[in-house]
Amino acid sequence: MAKLTLSLFGRFQALLDDQSITDFETDKGRALLAYLAVEAAARGGAHSRSTLAALLWPDYPEESARTTLRHVLHCLRATIHDATGAQPLLLSTRQTLQLNPAVAYTLDVATFTNLLAHCAAHTHAQLAHCQPCLQQLQQAVALYHGDFLADLTIRDSGIFEEWRRLKQEQYHIQALDALFYLTHACTVNGDYERAAYYARRQLALEPWREEAHRQLMRALACSGQRSAAIAQYRACRQVLSAEFGAEPDPATTALYEQVKTGALGKAIADDLAHEQAINGKVNPKVTLWIQGKGQERDAFATPARLAPPASTRDWGDAPDVSGFCGREAELARLHHWLVDERCRLVTVVGMGGMG
Repeated sequence: MAKLTLSLFGRFQALLDDQSITDFETDKGRALLAYLAVEAAARGGAHSRSTLAALLWPDYPEESARTTLRHVLHCLRATIHDATGAQPLLLSTRQTLQLNPAVAYTLDVATFTNLLAHCAAHTHAQLAHCQPCLQQLQQAVALYHGDFLADLTIRDSGIFEEWRRLKQEQYHIQALDALFYLTHACTVNGDYERAAYYARRQLALEPWREEAHRQLMRALACSGQRSAAIAQYRACRQVLSAEFGAEPDPATTALYEQVKTGALGKAIADDLAHEQAINGKVNPKVTLWIQGKGQERDAFATPARLAPPASTRDWGDAPDVSGFCGREAELARLHHWLVDERCRLVTVVGMGGMG
């Protein structure tokens, strides 16, 4: 059959030999193809027709749902010209359905996760100076054009919508992590323009992400744009106030004070001396990139005194992010400790049985 290319980040797009497919009969045909492709990349194996029918038509009686599935499958085969190929993409029996593992196709989601997995598996002392891994991260974030299946909503299937939501959250977190590390690496290597670009991409995904505001402030200050760095702090304050009625974290305010007073340079010099003692060399392009007092230091330049290197980071499935009611203040504090301050251990204590 013709070469199939699926793009699921942002708007759903399917191409056959670089020609866009626009004649899907229903959104559920697109949803079925997307589900089979993503699950084939993640786990492989066949899906029972009953399971797929319940996924897309949960309110139908089983026989009616399976009959509708057969009709959608027939239309899908015609749309992607799968009926005429010597090796069909869609393999089906009376009881199962799957994508043919022997047929090559391109899926942006699979490429994205594979690039991150390769980076995670690679052994390196400093990600900031590992060019193969940085290239893989750059390729991965270039694929991330927006939320997973952002334009495909199956309103009468809560099961499919829950699957889509969990995948969206998983890829969203992975993209933010990759952008964070790229921002750090660019700053360490003195590429402040690219650092600012990746920081702004983080903020486009989460405008309230304080660590990205700090990274952008630092990149702007490093490139001599002190006024812009101060303005970025004010923008951070504004969005936090509007979204949460909160003030910036002390680390953000401390960085602002250092930028405003010019005290950032002494902290930079101390940290560069520390890196030189560890590594025996310092990139001469690095001038201003670190906040003093041990706050948010580079996670790649000095692994001996920081969190585990990125080579041990788990880029796999995100945890279940199903709804949780109440405890907003406690959740915000946990988020601050784990994400902003990057604590390695937080203990939640309570009476037995309450959790």
